[in-house]
Amino acid sequence: MVLPDQPETSAALLAEEDFSPLAELGVAPERRSLVRRLLRFTGIAALVVYFGFAALVLALRFWILPQIEERPELITQAISRNIGQRVSIGGVDSGWQGLRPYLALTELKLWDKEGRVALSLPSVSCTLSWDSLVFGSLRFHSIFLDKPKLNIRRDPAGTVYVAGVKLNTEDTGAGFSDWLLAQREVIVRDAQVSWEDQLRQAPLLSLADVNFVMHNRGSHHRFALRAQPPRELAAALDLRGDLEGRTFEQLQAWNGKLYAEFAYTDLAAWRAWIDYPLEIRHGQGGLRLWLGFADKRLEEATADVALGSISARLAPELPLLEMRSLQGRLSAKRM
Repeated sequence: MVLPDQPETSAALLAEEDFSPLAELGVAPERRSLVRRLLRFTGIAALVVYFGFAALVLALRFWILPQIEERPELITQAISRNIGQRVSIGGVDSGWQGLRPYLALTELKLWDKEGRVALSLPSVSCTLSWDSLVFGSLRFHSIFLDKPKLNIRRDPAGTVYVAGVKLNTEDTGAGFSDWLLAQREVIVRDAQVSWEDQLRQAPLLSLADVNFVMHNRGSHHRFALRAQPPRELAAALDLRGDLEGRTFEQLQAWNGKLYAEFAYTDLAAWRAWIDYPLEIRHGQGGLRLWLGFADKRLEEATADVALGSISARLAPELPLLEMRSLQGRLSAKRM
């Protein structure tokens, strides 16, 4: 038997290339070498990232997290540096939720500029986010607060303080509030919140059974809040928001929509804290309200109302309007 002659090496390689996956994908012969090098580089980079991530997880599990448990001042320094306020922690416990490190903080205290305790939390649960590696700052995938007590105050000059921390300020920055907007999820359960408005000289308003959820994705913020005002004012409050904004230092650039619902409310009783666009003397019933705003002003409003015993004045020069009941939808839009 006479065997056929072996083909030349270049011809064999050409035949091999013609039937390679790159040829089937339609890659031109002169580009296949470059594509092979890119694929090889991508594979090596993927292996480096994989083993680097595995090494980081092992370091967190067996070295960094045990260090944090033994030295809670490490996490306090990181939080203080990010929010610009002094923070103290009584103890730290660590674990894992899937592939994310988990921290349980006890006796967390936030101090104001005068050295007083502005907020005290007996228990805080945090799940760290891998975004911290990208942005170089401490970020959490989830923050859970259980039964905190929070005071919000507006002083006679109109400056708002949340737990003793100035919220709208130009000289010190937004600090804690902007840091909070950078966290992916914030959950508050069974809180007590008080609103003290010294600018209006209004009575202290206390909300009980406050449950709050906020999700942040860049400049997009969504939240839901349910709370129980004093019984003489209203039934449970349901408040939701879908907002766009990057920083509290530029509130004029924010826009979005708010929704509020009261199964029952006494509209006249809220006059101590709210400025109505018309004079309301009496009015009780249910209310659902949609608000759209931009550039720090109200742009549109829609209200579904079912009210009784109404007494109101639509304008100062108009006579008093009294109705036994009012049901329907009211809408207004700035033109």
